[in-house]
Amino acid sequence: MFIGFHLLDRQIIDCDGLLVGKVDDVELSDGDPPEVAALLMGPQVLGERMGGRLGRVLARLAHRLHAAVDPGPARIPYRDVAVRVSAVHLRISYRDLPRPALEGWLCDHVIERIPGAGRAGE
Repeated sequence: MFIGFHLLDRQIIDCDGLLVGKVDDVELSDGDPPEVAALLMGPQVLGERMGGRLGRVLARLAHRLHAAVDPGPARIPYRDVAVRVSAVHLRISYRDLPRPALEGWLCDHVIERIPGAGRAGE
């Protein structure tokens, strides 16, 4: 299986052409042979994949900032993947995906405080 080559670290682009993030890990089905069930993304998943001290800190921080008691990773069912070339294109919009807690916290507490950040899309 060449999952690492074909999926991991690929850009994820939604149906509107917006960058969503990168594929940090994949979830496999229990079938025989196993198939890709979902794409996983976010700092918690990336930290777990990285391992080591930095990976543990990143995963713990993302877990701690999440509002849910036992948050899972941002999970995109593989059925929502339309095309897989140099990037992974989705059939759904970015707005329909769960927002990773660390991304939300950074946006609210860091990015929004940067002068001019409110006009970034203009």
